[in-house]
Amino acid sequence: MDRLVKNEKPIRIAIVVSHPIQYFVPFYRKLSEHPELHLKVFYGARVGLNKYEDKDFGVEFAWSMDLLEGYDSEFLSGSEKVTDTRFFSVKHGDIDVHLENFNPHVVVIYGYSQLLSIKTLYWCYRKSIPVLMSSDSELLQHRAWYKKAVKRLLLPLLFSKVSGFLVVGDNNESYYRYYGVNSAKLFRCPFTIDEDSFQRARCNRVQIRKRWRAENRISEDVFVVLFAGKFTQKKRPNDLLEAIDVVSNNRPVCAVFAGDGPLMQEMKKQASQLKKNSCLFLGFVNIDKLPDVYVSADVLAVPSEKEPYGLVTCEAVAVGLPLIVSDKVGSVGPTDTVRAEENAIVYPCGDVRALADAIVRLAENPPLRQGMGRKSLQIADELGMSASVRGFMKAVKSACVK
Repeated sequence: MDRLVKNEKPIRIAIVVSHPIQYFVPFYRKLSEHPELHLKVFYGARVGLNKYEDKDFGVEFAWSMDLLEGYDSEFLSGSEKVTDTRFFSVKHGDIDVHLENFNPHVVVIYGYSQLLSIKTLYWCYRKSIPVLMSSDSELLQHRAWYKKAVKRLLLPLLFSKVSGFLVVGDNNESYYRYYGVNSAKLFRCPFTIDEDSFQRARCNRVQIRKRWRAENRISEDVFVVLFAGKFTQKKRPNDLLEAIDVVSNNRPVCAVFAGDGPLMQEMKKQASQLKKNSCLFLGFVNIDKLPDVYVSADVLAVPSEKEPYGLVTCEAVAVGLPLIVSDKVGSVGPTDTVRAEENAIVYPCGDVRALADAIVRLAENPPLRQGMGRKSLQIADELGMSASVRGFMKAVKSACVK
């Protein structure tokens, strides 16, 4: 493989993934610009390209960005018939034909939660093509003993066939180490977002904040706590409602909910019973409008009980927001996006009193809030797109010389 890559430039990278995912697209575009790479993404489904109903959001929508622009991609045969991304839905027996035609030097797969990834790994093993794996897996969540036993038995064998791991954060790294992955195979490659749109919002923060708050009838002295995500049980948006009910008794505070989902009606009913009108429901907010919402808030709250990573924390950090997150959020760690008592307050998941106390602490201490905001910007620079590309290139070059 070393001889092949030296004689053939650029290095051909095949990324095999279930469907177009809005968070990954900016990264694919950036990699496509790299002079040492020839990137091609192979998709197993067309989910997300056109208007569709997300089962968690509970609304029909279409992403406001072109998910295929700026990089080379190809859909596998039968992709138009795939309507979900469960394990046996994204399988595609012809992935070997597509890969044979492209003749990659390195292949990237996302975890092992689709049969497509397993088939790709097997093809690469037969052809002696190095594989890089990316995932957001962690050890924070409770798992049944029998699931842990099966994984403890099978995952070390599966991971032994992988040349390198694109590690997204501290908890993700701990996950791979737990299953016996050697440190030499771990390469930090943080999750990416559309940095340009968030940086533009950050640069125009004052004007955007003034306009957005005026449009939504929120005065400048109101402390805004933002929740951005799906209204599902595992996200625990109701915890924020309960905390706001406690906090709003003594100070001007407002919870802004950007999202939708099965708990929406329940939450609106709950909000109507609060002592003060201290909640705003925006509904689903498309990705081109989200940066404006972030810069108009004072803090992001992530009360989830199951959040493998939490890309909303990356978005908040990109515009310099402090964070309040539960201890079940995967992006918490000393070298990760969310750093306790540096740019965030981390509290025990489900402890509404602790969540309310964290809101009060930030609302009543502007120097603390501003200091955490500055730290968020530093972390955003440290873990931004450039860091992801560097980590990716280190992993690729390491795989190519083995």
